[in-house]
Amino acid sequence: MKKIIYSLVVALLFVTQLFGQSNPSTHSVDHISKVLLKADTSNFYFLTPKKYAFFDASKKQLFELNCEYVSEFKNGLAKVKVAGKFGFINTEGKFVIPAKYSCVGDFSENLLVVGDSANQFNKIITIKDSVVGKFVTPIKLAESFNGEGVDGGFVITTENVHNYAFSEGLINIENRFYTASGSLAFTIPGTSGNCSNGMISFEVSVNGKDMFGYCDKTGKPVILPRFHEAHNFVNERAIVGIFEKQWKYFVIDKQGKILRYIGHTPKEKLL
Repeated sequence: MKKIIYSLVVALLFVTQLFGQSNPSTHSVDHISKVLLKADTSNFYFLTPKKYAFFDASKKQLFELNCEYVSEFKNGLAKVKVAGKFGFINTEGKFVIPAKYSCVGDFSENLLVVGDSANQFNKIITIKDSVVGKFVTPIKLAESFNGEGVDGGFVITTENVHNYAFSEGLINIENRFYTASGSLAFTIPGTSGNCSNGMISFEVSVNGKDMFGYCDKTGKPVILPRFHEAHNFVNERAIVGIFEKQWKYFVIDKQGKILRYIGHTPKEKLL
């Protein structure tokens, strides 16, 4: 009886996905939606993806794809896992980067960092799959999981997926910043974000408290860690938060000067 109920719920899940009802397994990026069509349901609590369908904004089906994992489309490409290896497809469902790498980052700025062995990046490729640089020492990565929830109390099996991407000519891998040629430019202590508007946020412990500051794109600290929250710079401005009994958010410039107070929530539109 338990198996019958389970099968009915799974069937209902797939049908509702096809008709476009709200569902965590249906995603839309670059105006393309993906829908899970088929999965291995041998485990009662976990679903292993087997087949996806992709639809445009008018709900016209574009193509179907048999795979173990597929990301949303970003910059016209989607990350795909087939037979344990990763590659990328375009919006027509054609592989532009073969599924032959053990780990891959996200495609950005016509560059992609990949690894020939599990959890280690060791080269950079272009969209045409030509090698433009190799890391001198392969970088062993901390585990990063990307799971897709589904309705009905079931969960699609999580996949070990890394989302490292180039930003303003730099890629941040475990707080080490590499150039497009694969050379190490600098390392930032603590935890750091991606380069945005020529600035990089970083988080370190100050007197036992996690505080945020900013470096420039050469790795030089230009704003000391004195904020409890820090957002990316946009148009020479950034929003930061300070917690003193309650949250207060401010707009700062690239010298760390507070320009104005904006309230108890970070309002990006006020940049």
